[in-house]
Amino acid sequence: MQRRLSSVQSLAVLAETRLDVLGVQYRWHRSRRGQVAHLRQREGRRSGVARRGVVARVSLLGPWGLSTTTTYGNLGRVASRANTGGTVGYSYGTDDQISQVTFNGKPIATPSYDGLTRITGVSYPSGTANAGNGTSGSFTYDTRGLPASVTWRNASNAVMTSDAVTSRDQVDRIVNQSTDGFDPNGATANYTYDPAGRLTGAVTFAAAPAAGAATRTAVYGFAPAGGCGPAPTAGANSNRTARTINGSSVGYCFDHADRLVGTDDPAAGGVNEGDGTLTYDSHGNTQILGAQTHGYDVADRHLSTGPAVYNNAASGVQLRTQNNLCLDVEGPSSADGAILQQWNCDTPAAVQQTWSLVAADGVWFNVVSHLSGKCMAPVGGATADGTKFAQQPCDQTVAGQQFRLQSSGSSWRLISRPSGKCVDVPSNGNGWGTDLQLLGCSSGVAASKLFDVRTPANTAVTPGTVRAVPQSSLWAAGRNNVQLRARGNWRCADVQGPSAADGTIIQQWSCVTPAVAQQSVDLVPDGAPNVVKVRFRNANKCLQVQTDHSVVQSTCVANATNQRFTFSEQPGGWRLTVASTGRCLASTPAGGNGVALTATVCQTTPVAAELWALTDPANGAVVDVDANLPALPTVTYVRDATDRIVARTATGEGTVRYG
Repeated sequence: MQRRLSSVQSLAVLAETRLDVLGVQYRWHRSRRGQVAHLRQREGRRSGVARRGVVARVSLLGPWGLSTTTTYGNLGRVASRANTGGTVGYSYGTDDQISQVTFNGKPIATPSYDGLTRITGVSYPSGTANAGNGTSGSFTYDTRGLPASVTWRNASNAVMTSDAVTSRDQVDRIVNQSTDGFDPNGATANYTYDPAGRLTGAVTFAAAPAAGAATRTAVYGFAPAGGCGPAPTAGANSNRTARTINGSSVGYCFDHADRLVGTDDPAAGGVNEGDGTLTYDSHGNTQILGAQTHGYDVADRHLSTGPAVYNNAASGVQLRTQNNLCLDVEGPSSADGAILQQWNCDTPAAVQQTWSLVAADGVWFNVVSHLSGKCMAPVGGATADGTKFAQQPCDQTVAGQQFRLQSSGSSWRLISRPSGKCVDVPSNGNGWGTDLQLLGCSSGVAASKLFDVRTPANTAVTPGTVRAVPQSSLWAAGRNNVQLRARGNWRCADVQGPSAADGTIIQQWSCVTPAVAQQSVDLVPDGAPNVVKVRFRNANKCLQVQTDHSVVQSTCVANATNQRFTFSEQPGGWRLTVASTGRCLASTPAGGNGVALTATVCQTTPVAAELWALTDPANGAVVDVDANLPALPTVTYVRDATDRIVARTATGEGTVRYG
C-alpha cells in the first residue's frame, strides 16, 4: 500500500509522489493523456518510456549507473535488450513463441516446437556467421504433457548427458529418474514425499552414472517441534529443519519470522554456527554475518560493511546461573582438582569467579580460571551424567578441557566437547556450594543449563565468536611481562640454564606461575604494530633465529631481521613469523622439557607446533592481545542522484572519490 504525498497538474504533465510501506519515495510523471512518461525513485533509480502510439522503448538506469534499453515491437513483445555488453534480439513465430535469439545480429539460439507449441529442441549454431557453440538440446513429453526427457549433444552431435523421468506418482511428482540410462536406486523410488507434498528423500548419483556407481542419499526433515533456534516449531511452517547426506546430519535453526539464524552441525562439534553471528534488521536484511556487519539505506540497498561488534575473547568474565549465582572455585583453591561450584556472585568479581574463554580449536575454547590459570574439565575426563567439574593444568590439546557456547534466548549453554553434554546445576538448585555436573542437554530442567556471561561489574557480554577474525594480523607490540606458551603442549619458551650469555638455547619447559624471569618476555615494537622483538627479562636479550634455524637469545640489535617477528592470529592461537626467512617459531608438541625451539617452514594450514599463546605470568591466564586493538575499519559509500557510488570512506584510510 502506498501513501500519496502530492499531485501537481500542469499543461504538460501530471507529477505524483508517493511513499511505499518502507518509506521509499517514488515520483511518477505522466503525459496529459495519462500515459507514464517516466518513474523516478528518490534514491536514484529512474526509468524512461518513449511512446509512439504503443510502447516502443524503455530505458532503465540501474543502481550501478548501467543503462539497459528494452525495445518492443508493435504487438508489445520484446524485440531487443541492449546494454554495454551488447544487444540481444528476439524473433517470434505465429503463436508468439520465440523462434530465434540473436546476439549483436548473429543467431545464438534457435528453438523448435511441436504442434502444441511445446519446446522440443534448441540449437546453438556455430561458425563465423553465428554466435552459438554448436551444442543442441532435445526435449520430450509423456502422454499427460509432462516433461519426460532431456538430452544434450555437443558440436559433434555426441550425447553429453541425458535425463529421463521413468515414473511419477498419482499427483505427477517424479518418483524415479535415470541419468544416461542408469537409475541410481534401481526399482526403489529415487524421490519420496510426505503427506504435505514436501520432498523428504532423494537418491542421486555421486559419481559418473553407471551400474553400481556411488550414490548420494539425502533425507530432509520438517520437525514440528524441538527445533534448535528461537522458534522450535519452525518445521510446522514447512521450514526444513534437518538435512542428512549419507548419514551426516545438519540441523537448521529459525526465528519466529521463518529466517535462518543458525545451523547445528555435528561435524563441527554440534556448533550452532549462527550463534550471535547471523542476525537481521527490521526489514529482514542480513545485519550481522560472521565477522561482518552490514548497513542499508531506506531502499534496502547495501551501503556499508564493517566489523561485527564482539567481545573477541570473553576475557575476565563471570558465568552466572539462572539463580544469579556464579561459577566459582571451591576453597578458593589454586590446587589441581579443586571442584567447581556455584556461589554468591561478588561485584566486582572475586578472582575465583573470574574466567576467560580462550580459543582452543575453531569454535571450541578453554574456560581458564583467573585464580589459578587452570582449565575447567570433567573430573577424570569422564562423560557420564553426574560427572563433576574441576580445574586442572591447561593443555589445549586435550578435548576434555574444551567447551563451546550455544545460544538459548539471551543466555548460553556450555557444552563439553567429548560428550556433547551440558554443564548443569543439579535440579536448578539455588544453594551456595552446589557442585556443577555434566548432564545431557535435553535432560532435567532446561534452566539449569543456562548461563549469562557478565563482566566483573555485572554488565552483559555477548560472546559471539569467542575470538577475533582468524588469520588477521593484529597489534601485539607493547605487551610486557607475558609468557609465550606453546599451544601444542602448553609449555613455555624458556632460556636454558637460565643463562645470560648470547647464544643460549631457547627451549620448551613447563611453565612456572608466578613466572620466573627466564620465561617472562616483553614484546618490543619493531617497525609496525604487529612486528616485535621478543625480549626475555632474565638478561634483557632478544629471541633470535640462527642461520641453521635454531633459536637462541642474543643482544638486541636494531633492524636485525632475525630478531623481528610478526604476530598473526590463526584458528587456535598466534603464529610468530621471523622476518629473515619467513619461517615460523615452532615447539615440539610431543616433546618434553628441554627440547629446543626451532624455526620451521610455515604450513599452509597452521599446525599445533606453530601456534602460541600469551599468558599472564602471575596466574597463567591467557592474555587477550585483541583487547587493546583499534577497531577494524568501517566502510561507507556515498551515491549520487543516479544511484552511482561517487565516494568511499574507510575509517583510518580517508575518502576516495570517483568520477
